[in-house]
Amino acid sequence: FFFCAVYVLLNSDKFCGRGNIRSMCMIYGTHTATTLVPIMATLCNNPDSNVLEKVIILSIYLPYFIFPVWLAFIGFSSEDVFQQEHCRAK
Repeated sequence: FFFCAVYVLLNSDKFCGRGNIRSMCMIYGTHTATTLVPIMATLCNNPDSNVLEKVIILSIYLPYFIFPVWLAFIGFSSEDVFQQEHCRAK
């Protein structure tokens, strides 16, 4: 869904931000974020790696955490994800 969401966000004028898109943003965002929290916690608490290794690994994982959290936030906070006028008329 990550690549589908990026495509829809880049072409938001072709899609309405209600219904399936909004629901998928909420489901994907919460599922992915809650999956990455224990993964990142385990990586941070690994006694065998040094601080530089932890920073590098977290910098790789962080975009895959921030984007789903943002998707979940916009999905839960608004009825229309893209805030478009033509979708409200439907």
